[in-house]
Amino acid sequence: MWISKANLNLNDLIDKQYLLYSALSRIYSCYDKISRYLANHYPEYSDIKYFQDFEKISTKSSMVNIIKEVLNDKQYKLLNELRNDIYHNLRAGALHGDEGLKYYNNYLFIIVFENTKKIFDLIEYLSIKSNHKVGRNEPCPCGSRLKYKKCCG
Repeated sequence: MWISKANLNLNDLIDKQYLLYSALSRIYSCYDKISRYLANHYPEYSDIKYFQDFEKISTKSSMVNIIKEVLNDKQYKLLNELRNDIYHNLRAGALHGDEGLKYYNNYLFIIVFENTKKIFDLIEYLSIKSNHKVGRNEPCPCGSRLKYKKCCG
């Protein structure tokens, strides 16, 4: 009712770019929360504080491999780069007018969307790994097609 009486539309109330910037920051923090979860539940990762700290791990396991795939993924790298630069630079696309902002907002949306999918995949993997008691000779739940005892066991 207030919007109609004030003669505003939703686009006047929401700054789309700020909303996307907030989403980038929150998604990045989700990756760090996953790393804290792993540090608390797996003794071999107890010294991990941030998601990027997994780059330093030299042990081979399916979990580390999956995390390193995310760390090397183009969309994750763009997320990391944009999160670090976003509040220190001129609003991206501003120099190119409305079309530049529209293009850049779409670009940000794709990065938000792709990283959200990656986080959901990581959470699903971790929940399968923690909730399912796997026998030593059963296939590993990580999808490696190896027996559990030769993979994550």
